[in-house]
Amino acid sequence: MKTMEFEVSGMKCSGCSSKIFNTISEMDGVVEVSVSHDDNFAKIEFEEQKIKSLEFKTKIEELGFKVLKMKKV
Repeated sequence: MKTMEFEVSGMKCSGCSSKIFNTISEMDGVVEVSVSHDDNFAKIEFEEQKIKSLEFKTKIEELGFKVLKMKKV
């Protein structure tokens, strides 16, 4: 298992964080997701043999948000 935090800009409300949460939760290999629009972050625990962290960055940005930083937790 691997856990990454993503600093995300552009989340204005709980609807924004829910959009990211629902999309990331459905990705294969994802174990746990938490997203906070107040703190501008998404924390994702995943099986790194099934999915790579850059795929989350790509997916978040496809939803219209910007990933400013990524770090391993």
